[in-house]
Amino acid sequence: MNEKSDNLAHWVNSQAEDKNLSFREIAKRGGISVASVSDAASGQSVGFKVCKGLAKAFGVPEEKILRLAGLLPPQPEETPTSRELLYMFMQLDDQDQERILSITRTFLEEKKERVIIGGEEPAAA
Repeated sequence: MNEKSDNLAHWVNSQAEDKNLSFREIAKRGGISVASVSDAASGQSVGFKVCKGLAKAFGVPEEKILRLAGLLPPQPEETPTSRELLYMFMQLDDQDQERILSITRTFLEEKKERVIIGGEEPAAA
């Protein structure tokens, strides 16, 4: 068992208890096997299909379950800067949004190459 599967196991067990659902009912609602629900609830690693079924069974976004299972990285912490950036980005039309994405991808690739070639970049002041 690892931390990610522990997170999912804890969540599945607490949701099942809170909603008074058996593993059989969760499986039925999610279109997955009872064994898959049991695996998730006991901390075994589960795949995308099981996560999708659990999301359906509990009526939550798939992303939530995928993150709990460790199949998606943790959600980055929202900051005032990230909120402002998103707000400004959403003011742009589709063409300008694509342009900004292209510029950002290029910037990140160049940054990654600088780190690979020259070692770590200096910390921001």
